Amino acid sequence: MLKKIEKLYSFLNQSRHVNANGLKIYIGKLSDGCLRCMAGEWACLYINLNCTQRCFYCPIAEDRRKPLKSINLMIDDKIFESVDICVGYLKRFDFSGIAFSGGEPLLEYDRLIRIIQMIRDELGLECYIWLYTNGDSVTEAKLSELAAVGLKEIRFNLTEKNYFSEKLELAVAKIPTVTVEIPAIPEDVHRVSMVLEDYTRIGVNYINLNQLSLNRNNEKELAVRGYSIINGSWVIDSELAALKIMRSVVDRELPINISFCSQAYKKYITDFSLKRRFS
Repeated sequence: MLKKIEKLYSFLNQSRHVNANGLKIYIGKLSDGCLRCMAGEWACLYINLNCTQRCFYCPIAEDRRKPLKSINLMIDDKIFESVDICVGYLKRFDFSGIAFSGGEPLLEYDRLIRIIQMIRDELGLECYIWLYTNGDSVTEAKLSELAAVGLKEIRFNLTEKNYFSEKLELAVAKIPTVTVEIPAIPEDVHRVSMVLEDYTRIGVNYINLNQLSLNRNNEKELAVRGYSIINGSWVIDSELAALKIMRSVVDRELPINISFCSQAYKKYITDFSLKRRFS
């Protein structure tokens, strides 16, 4: 498998369509959110750990038969007692990009709106704000209000919807940037490769592929699928899957902005961001 991965990396790196920035490989352009991540200037703000879905690869769900526990605001395992303290932390370290994740952040919609407004008041309009969602709680009215308070990007994980949802079209009409961000699941390479053209047709701006990672909360589910693990947690089959999808984009010369975040890249960015803040 490693030889196949090396061969695909070699092919992609030699393609005129493909760009590489350190450990990150991409075709076309990167979203403003990704650019801020690359600069080490973004924070992922966990507003809750509740979700309407129980994806097999979820690194958070300890028991997929039970609701997830609630939390206060959290960044990098640091839990904040109040929104004011959290916003002060964001301002202190001069973050230019802030993402809301979970769980499903839209399950605490009113709280989400208030926090975005507070961030805007303190960090200004230049701060790039986006959120991750599975789409279940997305409505046209919510999208309109999110756009009004300054949400710049929305990222959909559609693995539980066979990789497509009519909510994408609603979002394209309301939010400046719409991204599909999904884990690269080995069994779904063909389906994802085929649906990419649909994303482009309806106006999705970016596709981000992520490498699966193993931890104590998903190890049983991943073991059932027989995935190969390296470095203790990185699912190597997922890396191969992402590269196959990107190869299909090159072979068909699709006009798509697509990128791959490997676990090696995520580790590098995490270390780089922490060093920027605390060195």
